[in-house]
Formats: sequence, structure tokens, C-alpha cells
Amino acid sequence: MSFIHSPHEWPVMITTCPTKDLREKLSRYRNKKTKRNFGRKIKYACRKALGDSQ
Repeated sequence: MSFIHSPHEWPVMITTCPTKDLREKLSRYRNKKTKRNFGRKIKYACRKALGDSQ
């Protein structure tokens, strides 16, 4: 791990991560990103009432 100091910004950390690990992490991130559910359905009336009242 090394740091690069810039006069205009905070120090930038550069890690040396093996490409295989990086690919696995990016793949896991992308899979989770595609599975995000923005069209949620509220299953319980009490939770809907609480959400509507706030």
C-alpha cells in the first residue's frame, strides 16, 4: 500500500490487489447492484401506515 500526496487533495491510497481478487469483488458488486429492488412492495399494513404517517 502506498500513498500519493497531492497539493490540492487528500492523500490517495493505492492498494496492490491481485487482479483475480479485484475481478471477483467487482463481479460481486455488479451482481448485487443488478439485484437491487427499487419497486418494493410493503407486505404489512402496520408498516405501510407507519410509513405514510411520517
